[in-house]
Amino acid sequence: MAVSVLAVARRMGERSGWRLSNLALQKLCYIAHMMHLGQYDKPLVFGQFEAWDLGPVHPQLYRALRHFGSSYVREDAFSPIQPVRAERASALVDETVEKLGDNTARLLAITHWENGAWAKNYIPGVKNIPIPNEHIIEEFMERFGKSEGN
Repeated sequence: MAVSVLAVARRMGERSGWRLSNLALQKLCYIAHMMHLGQYDKPLVFGQFEAWDLGPVHPQLYRALRHFGSSYVREDAFSPIQPVRAERASALVDETVEKLGDNTARLLAITHWENGAWAKNYIPGVKNIPIPNEHIIEEFMERFGKSEGN
């Protein structure tokens, strides 16, 4: 079952010791969502990511965190949101943060991949272009060759 992107981001913030920016959280949430779709054929988060200039963006998460700019997002940004606790989802979220952390250059390289879902949907300067989950699954399949959960 899908969960709130804010709950996922809160869990990521906790796991990082609150050392992630809005940009890093956007990328990490997208990657975790892609991994969940590819492994379990189910979305991790409610809503859709969109193809913006800086890569995949979840509008709800962006609206909640944009005032932090490039600074680290603080815990109080998520009050009263509880972090995701579903075992399978939280394990995937934790693994994503542990493997990728706040390495912005690496996160940008992953999410801006020329064969990826963002690149297939991106139009320079245009916001609100949905990235269909089907394209995200295709990206997972192209990157990893097969669904790991099936």
